[in-house]
Amino acid sequence: MLFSMQMCESKSSDLNGLLIAASLRSVAKFKGTGSRGEHYASVILLNCRSMLEPVIPDSTAGFYHSGILKTFHATETEPLLKLATRVTSDLNEAVKNRKHFTDMGDLNMLMAQAMGHPALTPSASMRTALVTNMRDAPCHAADKESTSYLNLRDWVTCSSINGVGPCLALYPDFRYGCLRVSFVYCSPLFSAETMHKLVDDISSMLNNLDDQL
Repeated sequence: MLFSMQMCESKSSDLNGLLIAASLRSVAKFKGTGSRGEHYASVILLNCRSMLEPVIPDSTAGFYHSGILKTFHATETEPLLKLATRVTSDLNEAVKNRKHFTDMGDLNMLMAQAMGHPALTPSASMRTALVTNMRDAPCHAADKESTSYLNLRDWVTCSSINGVGPCLALYPDFRYGCLRVSFVYCSPLFSAETMHKLVDDISSMLNNLDDQL
């Protein structure tokens, strides 16, 4: 994976763009869109702690993320790295224009309306986007010895709001020097069988990234 990440960066993409692109292509393939493709909405979460005044330290409990909603056209035939580069470029431009702050009011209003009127959405659950991903994957400094001392076998880095969210949420983090991605979906709105197919396809694309050289 290390070599693949270096190759990804050399192609003007980043981990966030790669995960989003793999998810979009996986859904396009699952739906059989071919070269026609479809437009899919994606929400990218940004940790705003360092952008606030005063800066909020990591030791302070709370959720200080904001989101950027973007729509991308994806096909099952477009090369993964090409799509990842396009996604990365668009998101970097949005961050540069401070869209995570200027669009905050609109996103909060939509989410508040969905939570306040759950009967208006299918299965009382509004899907804001196809996929959500965290732009900056956190790095956990805990080692295996300390987690063993606490009898902690595993943990998941994620967040959710009742009644509103994406179809598939990706929560990447670096643990013990390795990349780990947690996939979270809304059940029973989506079946485990469908999500397993999507996740298996995403994993396959990432594991075979070197073949696209």
